[in-house]
Amino acid sequence: MSPRLAALALDWLISLAAIAIYVYGTIKARKSVRALRPLDKLELQRPVTVIVPARNEESRIRWLAESLSRVPVSDVILVDDQSNDRTVEVAMSYLRGTRLRVIRVDGTPWGWLPKPYAVELGASRAGISSSLLFLDADVSGDLGPVLAAASSVRPGELVAFEPRFTCTSGLCRLTQPFLTSIVHGFFGFDRALNPRDRHSMMFGCCWSIDPYSFWESGGMAQVRQSVVEDRTLAVKLKERGFRLTAYDAREHLRVMSWDDAGQFVNLVRRVSYSAAAGMSMPSYLAFSAGVALLMLWPFAAIPMALLGPFAALGPLLTYAAQAAFAAVGQRVEGISGAWFLASPLAGALVTWGFISSRLRPISWKGRLLGQVQGNSQALERNPVTVNQY
Repeated sequence: MSPRLAALALDWLISLAAIAIYVYGTIKARKSVRALRPLDKLELQRPVTVIVPARNEESRIRWLAESLSRVPVSDVILVDDQSNDRTVEVAMSYLRGTRLRVIRVDGTPWGWLPKPYAVELGASRAGISSSLLFLDADVSGDLGPVLAAASSVRPGELVAFEPRFTCTSGLCRLTQPFLTSIVHGFFGFDRALNPRDRHSMMFGCCWSIDPYSFWESGGMAQVRQSVVEDRTLAVKLKERGFRLTAYDAREHLRVMSWDDAGQFVNLVRRVSYSAAAGMSMPSYLAFSAGVALLMLWPFAAIPMALLGPFAALGPLLTYAAQAAFAAVGQRVEGISGAWFLASPLAGALVTWGFISSRLRPISWKGRLLGQVQGNSQALERNPVTVNQY
């Protein structure tokens, strides 16, 4: 076989494989979204305690506090995770008519990552008779239906909410749809709701559980070393026989997305870290090469054009499949415009995020998360403090 024919054969082999993966992901993403339950108007069944872990959220927590002030929440527990800004003061100014308890954390115990510990600490201060609703500080919206759904959570049930991720920058509108398509296309709720599939998922920004079931299952201690504690907890609860109820809350819950490329790449690195770190070096290199080919192959149309139109056609068809895949995520997030057409650029950032997840320390909100950290001495000097307002 001549070198030209060999190059054409390899070109079309890669193209057809990539197209098949993107078509599969597009079909599965649609199935995942259709698997969500509508968030109908429900009545409050019992009190709901809202737990908000927050670190340096001064610019964002206002919108959550305003949203909470408009609903009949019985109790709000704000876990101030070593903030050095006015996060607490801003929350207090908008929640004056709400029973608010602030827990100040000045250290993380050995063996714990900060986010799981903050969630565990907040849950430990909630009453056993209330449903637990966990919300991140960058959540906002019409929380009434969400509160009602959380109030009806049953023992042995995990309630997950699909929010709408909102963007304020062009780069976010470019990358958020692609990431949404990846999540729903390959790790979606159709798999999470399938009892024969060990995979499960939820968004850590917004979920609910019965307190007795939470503690009986082991609480956050079972995921205390996980960089992606939400997915890991969902998987462990499924293994324990928990039922997952997934609501489509996109009309009620909004979550502020990232603003720049660095934040997006860091998010991809964080969610990829466990998988990449668990691979042998040959497996990691092979998987990285596969990710790079899948995400970047549309760019191959440029050099392949030197071999003729037929050689460039494969990467161009791959680009069409990739753009259609990204368009599903853009529709899910309600983002207007033709951002999905720039999907190869989003794919390039995803590629770098995965590859670098094993090469560089993982950071989140100004802290390194690449290894389990803790500071028991800091806890002894500065114990957890609880203030009620």
